[in-house]
Amino acid sequence: MADYETVSLEFDEIGVAAAQMNPVIVNATNPAAGKRANLEQMLYLCDQAHAASMVYPNGKLNLVVFPEFTITGYDFIWQTKDFLDVALDLDGDEIQAIGAKAKQLNTYIAFASHIKEQDWPGHYFNCSLLVGPDGKLIHKHWKAHSNGPGAEYATTTHDVLDEFIERYGVDALWPVARTPIGNIATYTCAEGFQPETARAFAFKGAEILCRCIGGGGHLNKSGMYQLQFRADCATSNLYGVYSNGGSGVAFNGISAPENGFGGGSMVVDFFGRVLNEAHDSREAIVFEQIPIASFRKSREKPSIRSELYAKVYETTPGKYPANLYSDHGVPENAMAAIELAAKHARY
Repeated sequence: MADYETVSLEFDEIGVAAAQMNPVIVNATNPAAGKRANLEQMLYLCDQAHAASMVYPNGKLNLVVFPEFTITGYDFIWQTKDFLDVALDLDGDEIQAIGAKAKQLNTYIAFASHIKEQDWPGHYFNCSLLVGPDGKLIHKHWKAHSNGPGAEYATTTHDVLDEFIERYGVDALWPVARTPIGNIATYTCAEGFQPETARAFAFKGAEILCRCIGGGGHLNKSGMYQLQFRADCATSNLYGVYSNGGSGVAFNGISAPENGFGGGSMVVDFFGRVLNEAHDSREAIVFEQIPIASFRKSREKPSIRSELYAKVYETTPGKYPANLYSDHGVPENAMAAIELAAKHARY
């Protein structure tokens, strides 16, 4: 019996899919056409995932997970003003169209995108989102931290930590969507570099972990990103859907080739075993079934001795202090972000 908050399950088994999509990189000065093209491809892949699910015994597609930057792509030369121009509005046309598709297919759709929030003028956020089969946005999670400043400098919860907690409460740092297909947590890219991310979601009652990445984790001998995700699922007792695009990232305005790097999308079980995966970074749909009802019957939160580790965290400060953007404002570009972080780095 689950020792955490849940809602009743609608199915004993659910069908999940990692949609490995390679978006075009939009023109930051005129992003509408690129956004529209990426949205159309995303909705097409939803239809294809739904069709593919029909070959399985229960014929269900209950959750489809897309990569990071699905609607816009990402260019390393973009500055803050560009990100604000390409970022999605939470009540904008793109999310409404995704909601309509989720309702049509009676499925949940997870993806990640840069977004804007009216209550945070001047900020943009790398945010993982979950749309429900009622067509509504039911869950969002700002990227909590990045691996390092520069390449990614969207405002994270750590950058405005005190203000975030004051507005939304500490519970909002690691949100879990409690749905009739299971408890779902979503996060983006470099959040998975720290095992604490998956562990925090597990303690909050997550059962299915969705990691959205845009062109990261090179398909090489190490497979570092894939290993991280498998370890997260194994050590925190979670099923996982890992969706990683290939060509949705540009370096100085030059797009990566479709099969250049990234990819390797997969579905993983709570032992860290790969149930199904993509073997390159071309567009693909990775489909699998999760026996969510039987999993919930036996699942417990991870068993750890928190007091042992708390002592280390209490005496070991993080590399960068919290609230840098609250205290100093949003950096204008990558170099400003690097300089701000370097100035305040603790080691």
